[in-house]
Amino acid sequence: MIFGGVLIAFLLFSSALAIVRYVGWLPALVPALVGLLGLFWVLSGTLSLIQRSKAAITIDESGISIPQGSLVRPQPSLRIPRAVIAGISKRESLKGRLIEITLTTGDKIPIQARHYCELKVFLGHCKAHELPAI
Repeated sequence: MIFGGVLIAFLLFSSALAIVRYVGWLPALVPALVGLLGLFWVLSGTLSLIQRSKAAITIDESGISIPQGSLVRPQPSLRIPRAVIAGISKRESLKGRLIEITLTTGDKIPIQARHYCELKVFLGHCKAHELPAI
């Protein structure tokens, strides 16, 4: 996203400068305004790199933490303690392939873990940290 934004901004701002040089400033407004889209891409790509560590699922011996919110408005992670987890399994349905965490209360929390890694790898990490993965 950053490289694409730099390319778009460079091409459109240089086009706008060439148009200003030969035609005038009024026709150059259109490529200059679209060139701002490239700068927005650079900004949002940089922000996503900065916030990347907050958007990761954390698996350790004490449990699992799941990120909440978005890159623009991050919220505190949802922490699922080990004592509350009854089982972690792979689930395939019409909604897609996902990881389902079953709590001791019977509630189920679906996670789109495939956005982070393969589902078998996710279950392997859970087993490595001695969580009840099925």
